[in-house]
Amino acid sequence: MSARRQLYAAAALALGFAVLALIASGPGGPVDQWLIRALRDPADPATPIGAGWALPLMSLATRLGSTKALIVAGLIAAALLLWRRRRFEALFVVAAVGGSMIANNLLKQLFARARPDLVEHLSHASGTSFPSGHAQNCAAAGMAAALLLARLAPPTRLRAAGMAAAAAFAVTVGFSRAYLGVHWPSDILAGWCAGAAWALAMAALLLRGR
Repeated sequence: MSARRQLYAAAALALGFAVLALIASGPGGPVDQWLIRALRDPADPATPIGAGWALPLMSLATRLGSTKALIVAGLIAAALLLWRRRRFEALFVVAAVGGSMIANNLLKQLFARARPDLVEHLSHASGTSFPSGHAQNCAAAGMAAALLLARLAPPTRLRAAGMAAAAAFAVTVGFSRAYLGVHWPSDILAGWCAGAAWALAMAALLLRGR
């Protein structure tokens, strides 16, 4: 993807974020509330839907998408890229993941949206809700991984599988936050938009022509 197309895609995602931000000034709307309730047993809102392994799997996903886990993964990736003398790619990883974390903290302070209180939280969560930090940062990391694979790996099925896995990771982590009841679905959609847009913008800025 050319730098121009990356910027166009980032702008489209930023527009999606802006639309979602318009409804983030208060508690979740009817769609948000319906989706949160749909993930719980109607007879017992404290119990999530799904098989017995679903809750442990979602809890694991949310831990893998935590800030600490992404920092460790990002530093390892950057170190490997530096070892391969890929300085701009290493800088891109740090800017995409680390920059997303900083931006998310600022956005949370700006919107100050309360977390859902419709159902019991099944994971510890503090601070404000919009946009989801897990969703945003995992989207930035997943997009960065996909862009690096497209740039550095030969066009094989293995590359395609790696890019699909990066996308699936971001989607799963984001979904886990709604499943655990700690985020409105619109928080997660906004996080995906913001994280992917940030990574695309950093790619256009740092990897263009190199």
